[in-house]
Amino acid sequence: FPSHDMVVVYENSRMNKRDITLFDGYAFVVGGTAQWELPVSGFNSALSGNVNTKLGMMAGEGDVTISGDKFEIQKLNSSNYELLSHGGNSTGNFFNSSVYTGNNSRNPNLVNNTGIDISMFNIPNPSNSVIGNGQSSTNFRYSSTQDTYIIYSICMAVDAYEPVVEGFLSTVSVNNVPVNSQNLTVVPGDEVKYKVQIRYRDWE
Repeated sequence: FPSHDMVVVYENSRMNKRDITLFDGYAFVVGGTAQWELPVSGFNSALSGNVNTKLGMMAGEGDVTISGDKFEIQKLNSSNYELLSHGGNSTGNFFNSSVYTGNNSRNPNLVNNTGIDISMFNIPNPSNSVIGNGQSSTNFRYSSTQDTYIIYSICMAVDAYEPVVEGFLSTVSVNNVPVNSQNLTVVPGDEVKYKVQIRYRDWE
């Protein structure tokens, strides 16, 4: 199994909040019958509503005409996996040296892109069947029956769980006299004690 680092980043933007998980390892895959799993953890998906999930990937040596290479994601609460693909490849030839990022006007526009796969696409998640509400981990699986390829970067973004932080400030005493229901006057030099409470709740 390839060595790798996992980094979780919390992105705060004007749009939906995202948890971003990065894989910056080096997965060298030789064509054969073996398959490997890449566990991903540390993110926290939204507690309600649809969980939008996007995947970005960079890899090398995926051949256009050699099929049999697959990239999959584990379905929620299941041992089954969902085969992934995007507009520039197929489920049976995922690593095919395609560049697919949503804006595919580029120069030079080569058929094999000098052996580089670059992609960014949404992972299908109907009814949250792949990534569910409140999920914090998943698995990717990749394999090859013929093609040799190298995965060196994966980035996954999910709609994030975002608690609402609330602060409560109350006066306890003035010059060691409990406030209770008394109306006390505070002047410069008085000693005032406060109680601070910090709570959080889920978005509704």
